[in-house]
Amino acid sequence: MEAFLQQIDVAAEQGNYLLALHGALVVPDIIGALEHKKGVATQDAYVRWFDREIGKYYVLESGPSFDGRTAYKLRCSMVHQHRTAHPHGRYKSVVFCRQMDNIVIKAPGGDEYLAVDALTFCQRVTSAARRWLQEHASARTVRQNLGRTPQTREGFLGLINGVTVVF
Repeated sequence: MEAFLQQIDVAAEQGNYLLALHGALVVPDIIGALEHKKGVATQDAYVRWFDREIGKYYVLESGPSFDGRTAYKLRCSMVHQHRTAHPHGRYKSVVFCRQMDNIVIKAPGGDEYLAVDALTFCQRVTSAARRWLQEHASARTVRQNLGRTPQTREGFLGLINGVTVVF
């Protein structure tokens, strides 16, 4: 898991935001699966973790601006359609940029867009995931499910040799 979080951090720091955001948006799913007894991700677990760990950074005077439900819809759009807009989303789109964070932009015609700093968002997600892992890594279910996650290794069961594999 740490290798995955490091890759998100490196991608974000190098300005490879599409890759970093795809990774960051699935982290709550992975954590939900790690704590689930059957090792499966659920929307409810995603929303709970995001609200608890990330949502606190995205609050305006009017209330939460980027909550778990909004993030889950964004994750679905990004992962499955490679889009930053969800047809049933709260905003016309989430706009990832630099040096603008947690700003609702009202466009002529009434559409609302949420501006989120891409680097800061990715760093918040990976930092929260590391904290969560430190607190929960010793739990039996988490340990078992971590053992099922992909790892980078040299070779595969003596059948593939001399190359790096992920399994």
